[in-house]
Order: sequence, then structure tokens, then C-alpha cells
Amino acid sequence: MGLSFAPNFIIPHTSQLYMMLNRLVDTRRIVFFAGLPGVGKSLLINQLAHLAHFSGYRVYLLQWDVLRNAFMTDRIVSLFPDTDGITHSVVRRAAGLWVRQAVAQWHQEHLGEKSILIGEAPLIGNRLIELALPRNDAAESILLEESTRFVLPVPSRRIRRIIETARQTSINNPRDYRELNDASPEVLKTLWTELIRAATALHIPTPPKGSDEDYDPKIYQSVYIRVLKHRRCEVIRLNVTLSTHSRSVYAFGMPLEEMIPTASEVSNSIEEVEHHYPNPCALEKEMKEWYVS
Repeated sequence: MGLSFAPNFIIPHTSQLYMMLNRLVDTRRIVFFAGLPGVGKSLLINQLAHLAHFSGYRVYLLQWDVLRNAFMTDRIVSLFPDTDGITHSVVRRAAGLWVRQAVAQWHQEHLGEKSILIGEAPLIGNRLIELALPRNDAAESILLEESTRFVLPVPSRRIRRIIETARQTSINNPRDYRELNDASPEVLKTLWTELIRAATALHIPTPPKGSDEDYDPKIYQSVYIRVLKHRRCEVIRLNVTLSTHSRSVYAFGMPLEEMIPTASEVSNSIEEVEHHYPNPCALEKEMKEWYVS
């Protein structure tokens, strides 16, 4: 491994985490990191991308916050504004429609190449949940392939607290503009409440009412494994502190290509949602039941 690799890769080469990421590079063509905000997805995406690049792969990234920004035009924001930091349901659904088309197109265009697609799929609250749901389209067979994996990072309570502290620090003093879009502590609490509602609906044991618990790895994993039941899924348990040495997890010391919808693709996706959901209440109901498949 070259010296240029060392500053960008912080995971110990003798660790199980390194071996798992290395295996993903060697055996998978498409890897999606699923999970709540604040569980280490961005760091793992960063590390897998560097490992893939220095293994000779051409790296393509598909990230929720990046592709979401393509939908944030003045017109769309005026019609479908965020509420308390939560993306409007029409935009979330439109992004999900686009992402399946994007996966199918990428697969077709890069057949036979030494390329890897690394993506982020939050899923909760209908953020790219379409990737987890079976559909009769060109993307479905690709998402079911042996070479496609959904990876669920599950930090311990201690590591989760460390991640949240680091996240708040980066929001207050961003090292990269993307850190400004990281979910705030208030949004993290809202999403945890949403996950508990999902767990209750799925008959997964939850803390007693009135509990101030804001993270439980067992509940979190159980909900996501249930949601990903139609996909090949692996769990990564995070129990070790990893320091980025003051580097942003969004900083990549390597060439890569971001998958972002074009203006026409954004417009077409929004129009498709508006056509299928003339009644916004019907869409909102579906969004609240994102865990149903």
C-alpha cells in the first residue's frame, strides 16, 4: 500500500472492519450503506471509496445529501419547502424514483469495467426507501444480485455518543460545506422517535413510555433488518473509536464521480410524483409508513 494512501485511510489494517471493507471491494460491485444519521455511514463510505480507488477501481458515489441538493431549486423549494429541517415528502419520493433509474443506468453503462458504486441509503422517513422495496423495473434484478450489498453500520452506545459529539462540533465549525447539511441533534431525536414508532408497528420490543433513551443498537438493527428483508444485507458493528485527524469525512483525497440528477431528471421525477399523488395526504400517509414492505 503506497504512502499516499496512509493519510486518507484511518482503519487499522489488522482490524475486522478493514478486512470486511476489503472483502466488499473485492467481491461487490454496488454497496449501499443504510442506517440512521449519526451511525458512521459517511466515514465508512469515505474509507471504502479510498480502499477501492487504491485497489484500482473507478469510484462512483451516490449520496442522499448530494442528490437531494439537485432538487433544491428555487421553484421546487417554493412549492415544497423543508419543515423543521425535514425534506418535503414530494422531494423525498421524487429522489427515490430517480435513484432506481440511476442505479439501472449506471449498471448498464459500466458493465465490464473495474468500477464500484458506493451509496448512502438512510431509508428512515422515506429517504431512498425505494432501493429497499421490490419493484418491477430494470433496477430490481440489479439490487438482488450477489454483487450488490446493503451494509448496516451499528455503533455501540459509546461510539454513537462519540459520533454525535463529533457531529455537533463539525456543524459548529465545518471543515467541509457538506457538514452544514448534517442532521442536527434535534433532527436526530426526531428520527429516533420515528424509528421507535416503526419498531412498535413491527412488534419489535421498545423502551417503556417516558424513557429518555435516544439510541438502542438492538432496536435500531432490528428495524433496519426488517426493512431490508428483500435485500442482501450485512451488519458492521462499530465498537472502536476512529479518529479522522481533523479531516472531514466528506473530504476525498482521490478522484471520484458523484451521481447527481440532471435538471430534466429532477423535473420529470417531481412531475411523476405530482401525477401519482394528486392528494398530498395520501403521500404523507405512505411516508409515515416507510417501514412497510
